[in-house]
Amino acid sequence: MRPDPYRGFRFRIIIDGFLEAGGFTRVSGLGQHTEVIPYAEGGGGIRKLMGRTDFPPIVLERGLSVDLEFQVWASLVHNIVAEVAPEGLLKQSITIQLVGKTHTAAKPDIKKQWLVFRCWPSDYEVGDFDSMSSSVVMERLILQNEGNIITSVL
Repeated sequence: MRPDPYRGFRFRIIIDGFLEAGGFTRVSGLGQHTEVIPYAEGGGGIRKLMGRTDFPPIVLERGLSVDLEFQVWASLVHNIVAEVAPEGLLKQSITIQLVGKTHTAAKPDIKKQWLVFRCWPSDYEVGDFDSMSSSVVMERLILQNEGNIITSVL
């Protein structure tokens, strides 16, 4: 059994169909904002109605991926060869897992898990390369998305 390349990372990223696609040390942007629309009633009262809900970009920082398919997906927004990737390939649902320090494939220790819908990478910044490793270090990956829900809490 090969050693876990993401052992030092507390956040694991799983993309539709890929196994663990990457590990990151920091995640931000999991949330939502719903617009409040004031509505004046005839009797002088004001009601608050729900408007559009927006989901901020999710920012993944200080990460690592050893999965070539993940790296191909992250670069699909602007593919020089194909010009533009089909939306069905580009927008993927992902799972973000917060794992404990004792997490292994044989003994999972998932503390929290979020499902994020229809993500696509708008920014992909690669870190320094190491000639002794085949993995890619990501300084930052920003994912646009169309919603998220928490799917498990311990």
